[in-house]
Amino acid sequence: MNLTYRICIYLLTTFFLLVSFAVTAAHAQSNEELSEALKKYDYPWYDAEADQLKPLKSKTEALPMSKERSEIELGKAKKPKPANNPGTGTTTPAGGGGWLGGLNLSTIFMTILVIVIVAVLAFLFYKFLAVESAADEGNSAARRKKLLSESIEQLPFDLQAGNGDFRSMAQQAYQAGDLRRAIIFLYSHVLVTLDQNERITLRKGKTNRQYLKEVWEDPKLSTYFKSVMLPFESAFFGDHDPKPDQFERCWSELDNFHSNLGQSQRGGA
Repeated sequence: MNLTYRICIYLLTTFFLLVSFAVTAAHAQSNEELSEALKKYDYPWYDAEADQLKPLKSKTEALPMSKERSEIELGKAKKPKPANNPGTGTTTPAGGGGWLGGLNLSTIFMTILVIVIVAVLAFLFYKFLAVESAADEGNSAARRKKLLSESIEQLPFDLQAGNGDFRSMAQQAYQAGDLRRAIIFLYSHVLVTLDQNERITLRKGKTNRQYLKEVWEDPKLSTYFKSVMLPFESAFFGDHDPKPDQFERCWSELDNFHSNLGQSQRGGA
């Protein structure tokens, strides 16, 4: 059970508890308002002091002689009149005066309930979007790793790729004095980096001149690409080791290549 699932269960439990509380409170308030309304009038069937209905008397039961009985028998019983607000001649609302005059507690509780429902749903929707965003980021990271392996598979030659860190492999070969392998690894690093950044489409069977044409519109990238491509072709096809100063120039400009690649991406975004 992940954290998001537990949070959703907790929020839903809290939500239903709030609903139960609001409904119970509204019901209690309705009963209280009913009792208060009944107490305002002198109903013969309601005991205001005990807050309960009076027991019904059968027709055969003799009613005590009283003024009330006489009035009932003579049809002179007075109809209950609502209490008037002194001085205005209008009836005072049960909820009191002011801007809350037309509201009661049950209405307030229902309003609060609606607000709570909206807040809970908004929070759950926010958490859902956050989880989905995290999942998308994870999928993007996995996709980037897959693209790296695909780029390596599309190199025009077979290499012991290891973890795909051709830059480190080129440095190790250079330090060991193997300039031929060093320039091959460096060129592989340049190709894979350009493919990862969607500046070229790395495919088996394509020529170096085709890759050069794809970056030709960017002078800085095309200049560096050509400076590495030419000694690579001499070493790979002609079996000629590059000169130390030639490789060192390519190596020293590698950081600028990465910087120019990042700048061209930002400029095209």
